[in-house]
Amino acid sequence: MIAMPEEFARTTVDREGKAGAEWLAELPGIVEELLERWGCVPDGEVMHGGVGVIVPARRRAQESTVLKVSFPHPGNVHEPAR
Repeated sequence: MIAMPEEFARTTVDREGKAGAEWLAELPGIVEELLERWGCVPDGEVMHGGVGVIVPARRRAQESTVLKVSFPHPGNVHEPAR
């Protein structure tokens, strides 16, 4: 299980309220499921931006990658396409 950065958790709840707290409770499971889906393992400390976490990872034991998971919000719905 990955650890969420404390500052990220606090600012998410401050900004999003109950919805943010509920999403944060689900976030470790979301991250684990996505890492497993794409055959990745965590490879470093979890980082964050304003609305999401970035998890350094390795794929196939050698390929470096990152997983970014953002709070579901209409403003970032098209972010994966960028």
